Amino acid sequence: MTATDAAPDPVAAAERRWQDLLDRIHDLEARVAATTSTVTAALDHHLARLEALRHHLAHPNWPLPVPDPGSPQTTPPNNRPTRQGREPPQPPGPSGPASMSHRHPR
Repeated sequence: MTATDAAPDPVAAAERRWQDLLDRIHDLEARVAATTSTVTAALDHHLARLEALRHHLAHPNWPLPVPDPGSPQTTPPNNRPTRQGREPPQPPGPSGPASMSHRHPR
């Protein structure tokens, strides 16, 4: 307040507004720096993973391994023998009057 009236001092009010703006700018700079470092670290991680995949595709292990016919990873699921050595049962065919599976050939 000025000494001559009850009005607030305009210089002090302007200084407070500027200080508030400077504090907000400082907080914003800190948030941007933290976000930037997080994003940069994530990008570095993904780029390293891509480089490893590129290297793996460009330089595969030679000779390539021969698939093992009995391995569950190389045998299709509907082609695997059961534990007794028999093929698994096939699902039933279509049923109803439109089905020709129940008729004998002429």
